Order: sequence, then structure tokens, then C-alpha cells
Amino acid sequence: MRNIATGTRSFERCRKKKHMENNFWKTVYTIFTLIILVIQINIAINQYRLTEVQNHLSESNRESSYASELFNIISLVGQETYKYSSIADSVNDANSGYLLFSTFDILDRNPDTTRKVLSPVLANRISSFTQYIEPYSILESSGSLSKELYSPERKKLFKYLVYSYADLKNILFKSDFSHLYLTDFSISRRYLRGLNISNSLLKNITFYRSDLSCSNYSNSKLINTNFTNCVLLPADFDNAIMDSVSFRNSYMPYAIHFKGAYIKHVDLTDALVPDKEWLVDLKSKLKKCGNIDEYTIEEKPVDSLIRRHTDNTYFYRIIKKK
Repeated sequence: MRNIATGTRSFERCRKKKHMENNFWKTVYTIFTLIILVIQINIAINQYRLTEVQNHLSESNRESSYASELFNIISLVGQETYKYSSIADSVNDANSGYLLFSTFDILDRNPDTTRKVLSPVLANRISSFTQYIEPYSILESSGSLSKELYSPERKKLFKYLVYSYADLKNILFKSDFSHLYLTDFSISRRYLRGLNISNSLLKNITFYRSDLSCSNYSNSKLINTNFTNCVLLPADFDNAIMDSVSFRNSYMPYAIHFKGAYIKHVDLTDALVPDKEWLVDLKSKLKKCGNIDEYTIEEKPVDSLIRRHTDNTYFYRIIKKK
């Protein structure tokens, strides 16, 4: 019996010793695992920081590259139009009344008549630049980054070209001026056919007596924007948000080009449209109709003065209900 008891105690001691050894190695394994995990987390954090630095450097390099090319393009446009500018200025000299009247008459019929046609190489360079650059979040007045993506470089180039002596006929159809954050800007008597200004914010903008045929404003937000005496045949306003937008005395696109648009308030007084059912078709395309019901269309077509634009197509005038 004593031997049995002694054996039992020895067995218990061995079992406890083995259990302690197992716990020890488990503890060691756990600590080792935690150390490896901490190291991996530290490596991941450092990699993330390194990636952030690399992205920041890449972003800075990209913006620096954009700014450099933008400066070069503006300089080249200035060089090509410099000599021509004196001719254009003399044509518009306030002291030359008859010539001034004649010039305006020409501009009404054919915008950009007094503009300089850029060389094909520079025109292609401008178009390629607008297609190459990418929009990004910008710092808003509130101090936070914008949710929408915009391109300050396209904005600067667009404003410069509009105010320059450059003829834009051979540029816009091949260029991309989308994603603009454009405010407090006036455009008068310009040939802007083919302008792609989609996915943009346009606020306090005036387009006056300009040819905007085949222009694109889809997915844009237009606030207090005026299209006065403009040609918009056709123009794309699909999915646009329009708040206080005026189309007074303008030649309007087909209603189909307003698909999914959201209208809060719009002025259609004296706008010309292709058919008598235009307002009905328009309402069927819109997400929100705003004040469309305030308008109606005259029964008789207008003897169009823009047959040169429309191959003898007649138009109907929109008027406000009494």
C-alpha cells in the first residue's frame, strides 16, 4: 500500500510538473505571437505612412507638372495671339463708331470672327492637356475637402481661353473641360460649340449671345446661371440640377436632352423650341419640374431668323401664362 501511495504521489508530481511546463510554453508562445503581431502592425503602420508620403509626393509632383504645362500653354497662346490682338483692339476701338457697329454685327452672326486661329500643334496640345489632367478634391471655403472632384487647371485654362484672342472652333470638340468649379464669370459673344462642361458647378455665370451648340452640361449643378440669346441646338442637360437658370431668348435643345434633370426654378420666356409639345415632353423627362407649369407655347410657329443654323426649320416661342 505504501508503494502504491508513493507511486501515486510521484505520478501527481510528474503530472503537475508537466502541466506547469505546458503552461510555460503556452505563455511563451502567446508572448511570442503577440510580439510578432506588434511587429506586423508596426510594419503595416510604417508602410501606410510611407504610402501616404509617396502619394503626397506623387500628388505634389502631378500638380506641379500640371501647373508647369498650364503655364507653358498660356504663354504659347499669348505669343500666337499677341500680334493679332492689336488688330482686334483697333477693330473694337471706341473711337471708330462705324467700324464698331460693323464688328458687332459680324459677331452676332458669326462669333469669334475677330479671333486668331491657333496653330494645329498648339490646338492639339491644349486638347491633349485637358484630357490628360485628372480632377481631384479641392479645399472649399468651409475649410473641408469637396466631395465632388474638380479641376482647377481646366478652370484656369478655360477662363484664359474665353478671355483671350484665340479662336476656339478647332479646340473644344476635342477638349475636356468637365469638372469645373466655376463662379462669378461672364461669357459674351463667343463660339463655344462642342464645349464639354459636364460634372461641374456653375454659379453666377452668364452666357450671352454665344453659340453653345453641342455643349454638354450633364450631371452639373447650375445656380443663378443665364443663357441669354444663346444658340443651344442641341445641348445636353441630362441629370443636371438647375436652380434659378434663365434661357431667355435662346434657341433651345430638344426636350430629350433634359432626361433626369432637376429643375427648381427656370426662366423660359421667349425661348424658341422645335415643336409645340416641347413642354409636355420636357416634364416627362424631368425628375422635378419646378415652375414649368407657368409657361405655355404659342400656337403659331415663328418665322425663324436662324434658318442658316437649322435648314429652314421653324420654331415655337415659349411665353409665360397670364
